[in-house]
This record gives sequence, structure tokens and C-alpha cells, in this order.
Amino acid sequence: MTPAAAVSETWRAAWIRRTPVAVFVAFAVSLSMLTANGLLANRNIKMLTESGGSVTHTLEVMEKISKVSNLVLMAESSMRGYVITGKESYLTPYQRGRDDAMRRIAELTELVSKRPEQTVRAGALRVLADTRFEAIDRVVARYREAGRDAATAEINTDEGQRLMDKMRDVYDQMLQSEARLLEEKRGSSASAFLSAEVTLLLSTLAVALALCTFYILVHRYLKQRDTALADLKALNRHLEARVRERTAELQDLSQHLFTVREDEKKNVARELHDALGSYLTAINMDVSRVRDKLAASHPEHAAKLERTIGLIGETIDTKRRIVAGLRPSLLDNLGLAAALEQYIEDWTQHTGIAVHFATEGDLEEAEDGCSIAIFRVFQEALNNVAKHSQAKSVTAFVKRVGENIELELADDGIGIADAARAKAGSHGLVGIRERVLALRGTVQILRGKNNGTVVRATMPRKKKSAAVVGV
Repeated sequence: MTPAAAVSETWRAAWIRRTPVAVFVAFAVSLSMLTANGLLANRNIKMLTESGGSVTHTLEVMEKISKVSNLVLMAESSMRGYVITGKESYLTPYQRGRDDAMRRIAELTELVSKRPEQTVRAGALRVLADTRFEAIDRVVARYREAGRDAATAEINTDEGQRLMDKMRDVYDQMLQSEARLLEEKRGSSASAFLSAEVTLLLSTLAVALALCTFYILVHRYLKQRDTALADLKALNRHLEARVRERTAELQDLSQHLFTVREDEKKNVARELHDALGSYLTAINMDVSRVRDKLAASHPEHAAKLERTIGLIGETIDTKRRIVAGLRPSLLDNLGLAAALEQYIEDWTQHTGIAVHFATEGDLEEAEDGCSIAIFRVFQEALNNVAKHSQAKSVTAFVKRVGENIELELADDGIGIADAARAKAGSHGLVGIRERVLALRGTVQILRGKNNGTVVRATMPRKKKSAAVVGV
């Protein structure tokens, strides 16, 4: 586990331990009371709705009773108007009212079906209405058969009056029953409303109290959390400062190691060139003289010495390649630009990949650490091109920009995969980054616009001292 992850886990565990149980209890109580308040309000609403529905039902029954009474009276008036005037148009309200009255009585019967006494009265009302409409039918028929006087005599009988009185009695009984029921419903509705109002008020006060308690506890908890966050931020700043300090130290160490390694290579290369080179040259000269003296008297020995001279030459060539690999002599003798041009020329002959190389500005003022770093970056980048890119050509340049040296290599190959840039085994890429970062430079390794790989780096031409990071 990384130090940052360990700190995060430690802080998270401390936060959990510091979380007051009262916060969770207050939240649970508040949530429970809100739920109970909602259920209580729902029950009160249902109760009030049922009470209001009962009142509405009673009023509808009373309205049906009044409507039936009005329809019967309208039919009666329609019949009398027809008898007086003899006009058929007076019968229209009667004809329409009869069907409407019977339909209303059926609806009324349905509305009072759960109350036996009202159901009986509704049945009686149906019979009386049927009888009254039949009497009206007889008056109308009598008028059409015998005229007005005969119809008037039919009207003046006591039967019509008795039917109307009975119907009024039924109306009165039903209306009185509904009025009593309505009064009872209104009383129960008022009680239910008062009960709902009181219970809702009390439950709302209880919920408000619970929420206030919850708010106070959460506010206290948030202050504790803010304090923990502030402590964590302070710790993070401290760790970041330590990391920056250690990073600077590691970069200095890395630069020192690169410098030491290059110095060692330089010393080994000088020893190989000076000491071993002079020894091999002396050996070659001595063996050549011996071969010349034995050429006439002992030609077979001279032939063996000739082979030895060949091996000495090959050893000298191997020594020269080793020296060039350890430290390019042109870098010390002719400078960075010449060393790069010679290396690129040899690399092109070896790989067959064309390199278009250019320099710009004065590169000779770059310190030895910067020069050798640029040379090694070119070596590693071109090595990667030869091994992985499948490229046909490379474009490269080195230029001085102010106090920095910039370089770029771009090939036309298949391009570097995103995973390869972070791959653990990509030692070449890691080496390039470490060399550049050790000099406080910047480096980018990315895919080109048309595939291929681009290596771009910027380094100061003179060594930068490490920044001092306070703790």
C-alpha cells in the first residue's frame, strides 16, 4: 500500500470512529417520525374524504328526491295545460319527464340500496309514480276521445289528489331521513376534522423537534469533519513537500549517477584507447618485424605470424568499437553536432533507415552533462526505431533556444502503443526520461499525427541546482 493510500485509509477509519452514534439515531428517529406523520396525514385524509363522500352521497339522494318531485309536478302541469289549450306541444314536458322521472327513481333506489327503510320508500315512490303517470295517460286519452269536459271531470276526481298526497308523504319521509343522516355526517366530519387537525399539529411539532435535533447533531458532526479535513490537508501538504524534497534529492542523485557513470566510461575509454591501443600497436609492429625476418628462411612461420597480425588488427578494431560505445571521441574533440552526425551516419549504414538530421544555433556551449545526455537520448531513441518502429525514415533536429537545448526525433513507423509508454519493462524509455529529468528538463514520448513515434525533449544547457523544499 502506498503512503498516500495508507494515510487515506487511516483518516477514513478515524472519521468512522469519530462519527457520533447520536447522528444516526437522530436521523433514524426523524425518518421514522416523518414516515409516521405521512401515514397519519394519509389516514386523516382518507377519513375526511370518506366523511365528505358520505355528505355528498346524502346531498345527492336529496337532490334525486327533489328532482323526481319536480318531474311529477311538471308532468301534472303539462297535462293540465294540454287539457286547457288542446295543444299537443303542451304534452312534450310530460312525455320527456316520465322517462326522466323513472330513471331518476332507479338511480335513487341504487343510491339508498344499503339502507332498508329508504329502499322500501324508494320502491313505494316508484309504484306511486307509475300510478300517477297512468292516471295522466287516462286523462289525455279521455280528452282525445270525449273532449275537454270529460277530461276535466277525470281530473277533478279525488284519485289524483290522493296519489299526490301519498307521494308527498314519501318525499317528506325520505328527505327527513336524509336530513337526519346529513346532520349526523356533518357532526362526525367536524369531529374527524378536529381530530385530524390536532394529531397533524402534534405530529408536525414532534417531527420539527426531531429535525432540529438532527440538524444540531449534523452541524456538530460537520464541524468535526471539517477539522479532520483540515488536518488531512495539512498532512497532505506536509507529505507533498516531503515528496518534492525527496524527488529533488533523487533527481540530483540520478544526475550524479549518470555523471559518475559517464565519467567512468570516459576513463575506461581513455585507458583502452591510450594504454591498450599503444600496447596493441607495439605488439603489431614487433610481430611484423619478426614476420619479415622469417619470410625467407621460415615461410611457414611467417604465414602463422601473418594470421596473428590479422588477429591483432581485428582486436584493434574491436577496441575502437568498444571505445566508441563507451564514449564517442568526436564529442570531446569536435563537439555535439559532429558526434551526432557521425553516429547517425554509422547507424544509417547499419540499419538502412534514412535519417534527415539538422542542427540550429550554437550547441558547443552546452555543458558536458547536457551534451552526453542528448547523445544518449539519440542513441536510445534510434535503437528503439531500429528494433520496434518498422520505420523507413527518421526526421531529427537539435537546436538551441535561449538557455535550453531542444531535440526531437520523429519516425514514420507503426507508432508506439499507449500501454508501451507505461510498460514496466520499457527500460529504454525509462532511461530517456531519467536522463532528461535528472537535468531538470522535460520529455514527451507520443504518437505522431500520421502514426510513428515522436520523442521530444528540452534540457538546460547548463546544470541547474536542486530547489530547496522546506518541510
